[in-house]
Amino acid sequence: MFDPLGLVKGNGVALRLCQRGDYHTYRSVVHTFTIPWSMASITRYRLEDLEGAHQIELEVSKDREQNFHICAYELIEMRDFSAGLLSILGTETIGFIPGNQAALSNRLYHRILTEDEELETCKYLCDEEDLDDLPENLGYTRDGNGNWYMMMQRSSGRTKHFYRQPPKRCWEYEDDNGERLLIELNAASEHEASHFEIYLGRKILREELHVVSGKSEPLHHGHRERETSLAL
Repeated sequence: MFDPLGLVKGNGVALRLCQRGDYHTYRSVVHTFTIPWSMASITRYRLEDLEGAHQIELEVSKDREQNFHICAYELIEMRDFSAGLLSILGTETIGFIPGNQAALSNRLYHRILTEDEELETCKYLCDEEDLDDLPENLGYTRDGNGNWYMMMQRSSGRTKHFYRQPPKRCWEYEDDNGERLLIELNAASEHEASHFEIYLGRKILREELHVVSGKSEPLHHGHRERETSLAL
């Protein structure tokens, strides 16, 4: 079992982390990890604050150079499978508007590639009505049928094989402010259709995480707590 933070094996252990500008103490309520033959060692903790009002997903991965990477995500939206959305995932940049926000909140995110992602070259046909007067200045080319197109490299996504779960195809982006956009396609199983889960989050520095040990389990406010450093 890959439990790098010791939140599952530890007795009475919680985690302090700053989210939304305030520090919260979280306990792990769900824990999963990738199967042994996965390309990367990844574990994901679903953390719930001790008030029980806020949950986040904390993902810890280890690359081939044995470096740890930690990100915290919040699930903001679930969408039914869409071939249109799938066709643009993995491109170099993507504009994203959360379903519950106005178009003015659209942000541009840049693709993050991991070591186990592969790129493929794709031809994207463009609607001439949507192009400027001189589309060739923007990198578009006209083919023999008169269609304007652009050649782009697209990632097929990173596949995460979590224990006893259908595989997830994942694409991750980051904006200029360091906010992460994670989109995961949950592969269809016998019991449910494919769907997208969309997360917003950020990369976490190791020094931002503080493991908190209490005298008993579960932890509650008022118990004596002791912070320990991480051994990542």
